[in-house]
Amino acid sequence: MKLWLTFVPVLLASVPPSFAEGVPSELNFVVKEPKILRLDAERAKCPTTPTEWEAWRNDAIKELFVRSQTDQSVVSLENVILKAAEFDIFITNCATVLDNTALADSTSLVKNFRTFSRALSYFNKTDHQFGFNINDNDFLQRTKTQLEIPHLLQSQEFLLAVSDENKLLDAKKLIDDRNLMVEPDKKWQIAFYKSQFLTTPDCFSTFGRFFVYVPNHDGYEKWIQFGINTPGFMPDPSCSDKKSNNFSVVSVGPINSDGKSVTYSLDYWRNYQSDGSIVVKTRYESVNTTENCFLCHKTAPLGIHPEVEYDLDASGKLVERPKGSPSLFDDLNDKINGTYGQLSFDGLMEPLDYGPSIGPTNVVRDIAYVRACAKDESLSDASLTKIGGAMRCSSCHREGELGPLNFPQPLRSDAKSVQRQLAGYIMSGMMPPGNKLSQAERAALHKCLVNEYYDIEKETGILVNWLKGN
Repeated sequence: MKLWLTFVPVLLASVPPSFAEGVPSELNFVVKEPKILRLDAERAKCPTTPTEWEAWRNDAIKELFVRSQTDQSVVSLENVILKAAEFDIFITNCATVLDNTALADSTSLVKNFRTFSRALSYFNKTDHQFGFNINDNDFLQRTKTQLEIPHLLQSQEFLLAVSDENKLLDAKKLIDDRNLMVEPDKKWQIAFYKSQFLTTPDCFSTFGRFFVYVPNHDGYEKWIQFGINTPGFMPDPSCSDKKSNNFSVVSVGPINSDGKSVTYSLDYWRNYQSDGSIVVKTRYESVNTTENCFLCHKTAPLGIHPEVEYDLDASGKLVERPKGSPSLFDDLNDKINGTYGQLSFDGLMEPLDYGPSIGPTNVVRDIAYVRACAKDESLSDASLTKIGGAMRCSSCHREGELGPLNFPQPLRSDAKSVQRQLAGYIMSGMMPPGNKLSQAERAALHKCLVNEYYDIEKETGILVNWLKGN
C-alpha cells in the first residue's frame, strides 16, 4: 500500500503556461502549479510515530524514482519533480504533527527528504521557474543592479554587429576601442569559442559564443556570452529568427566577511524588430519561461572548456586557433576555485538541498566493488584500481569549493541534456583532473559513478541513503 495516498488528499489544479522557444522539450515539465485543499493535521491522517514516518518516507522514495514510460532503463525526471511537489505539500500539511511528535526521531527521519522535496517543488510552480525560494519577479527586481549589462553591450551598434556573423569584427572593434581609453585592470577581455556541452536555450540552439569578461561593473565581475553562428553550423530551418536570441550574464561579487562570493546568473533575449532594431529584455520577460539554472550551473560561473576556440581573420571570419594556444579561460577557470572563494547563491537556494555529490571520498572501492559496477569483464585489475581511485569527485565537488555535483546530473534520467555535461567531462578526459584513463576506463568510470549514485535496478545508491538520513 502506498501510505502517502492514504494519509492526505491532494488536490492539484493544472495551469499550463505558454511555452515558447527557450526550454528544451525534455525539460518542459513545469506544467502545473500545485493547489491543495488545506486540511488540519488531524484530518490529513498524518503519520504519528517514527515507524509510520519511516514507512511513509520509504514508500515516497519509491514513488519518486519510477522509470520513464518511453525508456525503461532510465528514471522519469518529470515524475521526480511532480512527486516532489506533492510530497512537499503533504509534509507542509503534516508539519504540526511531524515537528511536535513525542519522539523527535520522526523529524530526523525525513529531514533530508523534506529539504529535497521543497527544493524540487519550485520546478513545479509557474512563478518560481528560476528555482529560488522567492518568486521570479522578486528575483529579477532584487538582482537588477547585479545582473545589469554594461551600456556598450546594450547599444544598438554593438547588438547589431554581434548578431550578424559577418560583422563580428565590428563588435570586437567596439570593445577594443573602449579598452584603449581605460586602465589595464579595467580592460574587458573577449574570446570566440564553440562550447562542448551547452547550446543556447533558444530555437537557434548554437554552441557558438562571443564571450566578454568584464572585470568590474558596479563592483561585480561579469562573464557575458552572446550566442553566435559558427563555421559549419546548420540551425533548425523552422526557427523564426535565423540567429541566436540568447545572451547570458554570470555576475560574481567580492568576497564577503564569511569568505564567500555572492553569485547570480540570468539569460537575456535579443528581440529582433521589424524595423531592424534589437530590443533587449530578460529571457523570462521575452518568452514567458525559463528553467532552474542549477540544472547545469552547480556554481553560477561554470568552468569553460571550449571544443574549439576561434580568432577573427582580416575579413572577419572565424578561424580555428591552433591547438595548445594560450587561452583566456585558463586564468578565468582558476578564479572559480581560487580568487572567488566559496560561491554563494545569497540564500536564494542551498545547493546541498539537491542531495549529496557524486563520488564521496568515504567509500571503499576495491577491485570487486568496481568490477560489479562497471560490468565489464575485459578490464584488468590494474584498470579497476585506477577507476576506483578516480571515483573521488567530492574531494573537490563539495560545499565550500566547487560545489556539490548532485541531482539531476548524476541521475540516469530521460533528460539527456542535463547529463551531457557529466558524461562529456569524463569521456573527454577533463575530469578528474590529470587522469590518464583509457576510453574504456572512462566509460566504466562514468557507469560506476551514476550507478553508485542511483542504481535503477536495485533502487539503491548514495542518493537514496541520503534521502533516508544516512
